[in-house]
Amino acid sequence: MFHRSVLVLVFIVAMGGVVLVHLRPSSLASLRASMPGASARAPGPTRPAGVAQIRLISSSATEATYRVPVDKYGLVLSCDNPCWTKISSPAGGATAFESTLSPAASPKTVDVVGSSSIMVAARAISLTVVSGAHRLGTIAAPIVGFTYVFDPAKT
Repeated sequence: MFHRSVLVLVFIVAMGGVVLVHLRPSSLASLRASMPGASARAPGPTRPAGVAQIRLISSSATEATYRVPVDKYGLVLSCDNPCWTKISSPAGGATAFESTLSPAASPKTVDVVGSSSIMVAARAISLTVVSGAHRLGTIAAPIVGFTYVFDPAKT
């Protein structure tokens, strides 16, 4: 029965101890089903196999730059409280969208071509990059006051 069980070894460095947990595959399924939000998860754009994703290429204390596999894409911001947002396209250039997004208007999609940047000035749920119905990547809880730059792959 050892081949049907999963061993999980967790090192607790801060306490200097080791905890060994023995789980059966059937208990993992029930654990996933009992996780908060597991059944309340709203369906979103899909990411089928073979679709390229956004990729972090650089970051600093004030911004992160992601490579986007397509030239035309949408930035989807979801929030549950008022959230001022500014999206520029090209990145750091002309303003494509600037407004306080209300929860009633969330999620908000702004379509861009080429490079873009986005900054949020309040807590947001997520920032997702989409191409048509395909989700290319999601940044959960974007950092307030931080700039996210999206740069298409050079062809």
